[in-house]
Amino acid sequence: MTKTIKSMLRVDAPNSPKLEEMLDAAIAENADEIILDMEETEYICSVGLRVLIGTQKKLRDKTCKFIIRNVKPDIMEIFKVTGFTGILTIE
Repeated sequence: MTKTIKSMLRVDAPNSPKLEEMLDAAIAENADEIILDMEETEYICSVGLRVLIGTQKKLRDKTCKFIIRNVKPDIMEIFKVTGFTGILTIE
C-alpha cells in the first residue's frame, strides 16, 4: 500500500512534530511506499530536515520506500546544499 502525506506550508519547529507524527503513522501502518508531497511547502528549517532524515533512518531495515515529490526550487536548493539529495529519494 502507498501512503501519501501532504506537507504543510512551513515545516518549521512548531509544525515539524505534526509532520513526524504523520510519517510515523504511515510507518506503523506498514506502508510499502510513503510519498511526502511537498507541493505546498515554501519553507523548511533544520528541525524539519531532521524529521526527514529521521524517517529515512527508521525505514533503513524495512522494505518501505520513502519518496519526496513536488519540491519547490528553493527547497531543492536547501536539499542540495545540505547533501540530502544523496541521502533521500527526491523526485
